[in-house]
Amino acid sequence: MSDTETETSPDGRFEVTYRMSERMNGQWAATPEVRDVGSGAVILALTDERLDGTVMWGERPGRFVLGLRRWPNGLYGLAVHVDADAGTVRLGKDGAVQPLAEAETLIKRHFDARQPPPVPPPPPAPPLSPLRRAFDRAGWVLFAVMVLYGIALALGFV
Repeated sequence: MSDTETETSPDGRFEVTYRMSERMNGQWAATPEVRDVGSGAVILALTDERLDGTVMWGERPGRFVLGLRRWPNGLYGLAVHVDADAGTVRLGKDGAVQPLAEAETLIKRHFDARQPPPVPPPPPAPPLSPLRRAFDRAGWVLFAVMVLYGIALALGFV
């Protein structure tokens, strides 16, 4: 598989370059970068390789929706509504309109706020009973005696 894949908007105005990176078990994340074909200017570039996205082209020129999710917990998705002509971005259906220059920072904050809590460590093992400790020690003593007997046998002392 190549390191990048390219997609062009239906009207030919935008080009999306997906940087491909393998996440786990042969699953790939496609981190998008949207560029204006006419001017060559980058409209939206995401640098976090944990982001996986696809572009859904709108019927209105200059607008598209970027569907994103972030690894390793890629179950939660985010729709990023981009209006390239106005230079604005809106996170989700009801989000506030923000400047396009702040898009990556807003996306990072959005996903960071929705990270699952860390998994608590397992409880400590219960202490061994005195009888169990005695059997463990007896086993080690027996092992040591057998090793010493083997050495003595090999050296011809027995």
